[in-house]
Amino acid sequence: MIYSAVFIGGILVLQAGPVYTILFTHFKDGHLSGITLFWIGFSFTTSIIICIMMVIFPLRFGEKRLLQKLFY
Repeated sequence: MIYSAVFIGGILVLQAGPVYTILFTHFKDGHLSGITLFWIGFSFTTSIIICIMMVIFPLRFGEKRLLQKLFY
């Protein structure tokens, strides 16, 4: 339960900054610098990687536990 809350909070923090920057830039003047684009890309890519890991790691852990119970 705590891991789920940390996961959701982490994803929200990772995506809130870039979304705010994109919306603020859109309403202000419409130009994003190169470093800002890098930060946005890095943030979204990191969130996608974390989401994929949060699917794969529990599946692997569960598979190992099931195999241990099956063969021991």
